[in-house]
Amino acid sequence: MKIVLVLLITPPYHHTAHANEHPRLFAVQNWIKTSGPPLDLTWKSWRLVEVNSLGSVTQLLGWHGGWLPNNGNNGRLIGAQYDRMAQSRQLLVVRIDGERMGKTFNVAKGAAGSAVPIAMPGLTEETQGFWTSIAADNVQPANTIFSLYDGLDIGSPQHFATINASRVIGSSHLAHNRRPGGATAATSLVYFSLRPFTGTQRLYKMRRDNAHVEELPWSLLSKDAINRTVGALFVGSTDDELLVLGCHEAMQQQCVLYSLDTVQKTSQAVLNLPSLDPGPASGYCKSYHELSNTLYLGCSKVHAIDLTNKKLKSITTISFGMPLNGGTYLCGGVVVI
Repeated sequence: MKIVLVLLITPPYHHTAHANEHPRLFAVQNWIKTSGPPLDLTWKSWRLVEVNSLGSVTQLLGWHGGWLPNNGNNGRLIGAQYDRMAQSRQLLVVRIDGERMGKTFNVAKGAAGSAVPIAMPGLTEETQGFWTSIAADNVQPANTIFSLYDGLDIGSPQHFATINASRVIGSSHLAHNRRPGGATAATSLVYFSLRPFTGTQRLYKMRRDNAHVEELPWSLLSKDAINRTVGALFVGSTDDELLVLGCHEAMQQQCVLYSLDTVQKTSQAVLNLPSLDPGPASGYCKSYHELSNTLYLGCSKVHAIDLTNKKLKSITTISFGMPLNGGTYLCGGVVVI
């Protein structure tokens, strides 16, 4: 693996917490309907909702699109932007498929915000208001060389490294320890996984300041993880603890959360999550609530995991109901604030 380093010094931000003591769960509700042949018409629309503890939803942003066939889009709730003026992570960002501008909703004000440019390419990872992304470069063979970006503003990302995976990659996952008032560029770590179409998937730990990359063999997890794939990654209670969600590729994924000490090179299975469907990395079915130290995984059934005790706190099954005019409702990502 070859690394090209682009060193950019990012000034630290001073963070004043305005987090909610009681986590609030938000989701994008997508609607899709197809006519089938011979016309092959497709209707798509989306709306932003808040989900209560029983799974019922309340509309925040109304339906966008859907009336004309082959004219609407679905949306994805990709994270929460940090509001510099309010010094708070409170701007929900919805990426509209096929568009460069994202819709926002200000949770503190309870109203739609200004549209924001989404310049950060590829798979984005938002944790505590800070963004990181990994994207395949436009080279041949495709999906072999990737660039990493980060920033506090999703509209102005900074490129900091390029990776030659030396093989065709089918999927990737991200985790990082950056946040306003938290880890600076000098102490920032980025974890990522690259899964090739053929061969063994790999985990990596990268230092942000010098792009030093350390490979973490998949075999570090346990023999039980041999037949599992990455469902999600998250930085644990310390920067050197990587939480790896390993799942079977089957209807019943039988996910297990592993705690990997990346310094001592030891690991343990800390939590079985048999009912969890983590969704794809591009599904944005992961969010973190800092004040309660709770990790949320899944879209249809959102699992709240207490990271202090590594225990499952609750499962919220989102209830969108049945569309009155046909089609299907799908969850387009979740965010907890």
